[in-house]
Amino acid sequence: MNANTITRRALSLLVLGLGLTSMVACSGGGGGSSFAPPAATVDVNGSWDLAMQLDATDCGGSVEENNEAVDMIQDGNQVRLIIGSGDERQGTISANVITVSHEETETDPDTGLTAILREEYRFEVAADSQTLTGSGTQSIEIVGLFSCTAPATFSGQRIQQ
Repeated sequence: MNANTITRRALSLLVLGLGLTSMVACSGGGGGSSFAPPAATVDVNGSWDLAMQLDATDCGGSVEENNEAVDMIQDGNQVRLIIGSGDERQGTISANVITVSHEETETDPDTGLTAILREEYRFEVAADSQTLTGSGTQSIEIVGLFSCTAPATFSGQRIQQ
């Protein structure tokens, strides 16, 4: 596999909305601090329909729109997201804000090229826990060759509690 193939594969993952299929929790703090995030003020348990718009034009792609069914399971300040494709990821919730961060690294065994995919998202849930909006970024780096960032926006509504 050559450098162009791994670059195309990585760009395809980005353009297809990897953000909805590879979310992982971010963790904060450290150093023994006793700081605890504010308790969740919303309940996101249930099924959601999320619409994402990803602007990958700066990455050689186009503006893509995608809808996904996502089941959210909330336990205190932790949110488990089960994407329609079956992927499962973790997020954190503080007051009415869900934060998701993910980094994934893949090295092509034929070329030795490494692709790093990074995602950062922030979702704000309405006080009635029925809708949400969000934004964030997806970025890709082919180490030593290429990097770009694509902004994403989200809207969603609860389908079932």
